[in-house]
Amino acid sequence: TPKEFSIDLGYAYRLCDRWSVSAVLHYISSDLGDFSGAKKGSAFAADLGAMYHAPSWNAGLSVTNLGSKIDYGYDSYDLPASLKAGGAYWHTFSDRHRLTGHAELAYRLMPSDYSGVNVGLGAEYLYNDLIAVRGGYHIGDDKKTGPSYATLGCGLMYRGAEVNFAYWLAGSDSPVKGTFCLSAGWNF
Repeated sequence: TPKEFSIDLGYAYRLCDRWSVSAVLHYISSDLGDFSGAKKGSAFAADLGAMYHAPSWNAGLSVTNLGSKIDYGYDSYDLPASLKAGGAYWHTFSDRHRLTGHAELAYRLMPSDYSGVNVGLGAEYLYNDLIAVRGGYHIGDDKKTGPSYATLGCGLMYRGAEVNFAYWLAGSDSPVKGTFCLSAGWNF
């Protein structure tokens, strides 16, 4: 039963009416459990991004997981650094209802023997800027960028605080079957 967590600190700055940039720093802790006598590993990483804002859509470019290697006591491994491009389009039905569609194309840069392309598609329904229901699909390569899987999730937001939950739906032989993610944050 592996356990992973990260502590993240991010900053975004709007350069002008249409453009913004961001930077995120991560401390990553990874415990593979009883897998091959591995010890708990940790690493530091950074993400850099830029986004173009339009009235009902956004487009962005980012480079993620640039940082140190992670060491499990018997060898060091590169973090899965990626170059990503994506976009989102949303439609607001009323003051309380919004539907958003997302698409992302990513190229894994590191580790170099696992370089490859993957695609992500998703949708989110947001009620009253308070409750979100989400679904998505990741199309990957089992040998290079990770398996394909679907996700279901939800989120609660209130006065800048948010809690999000996601669950991975994958085939019975998939290494991500039964994976879930719980996150909490504060936007100020």
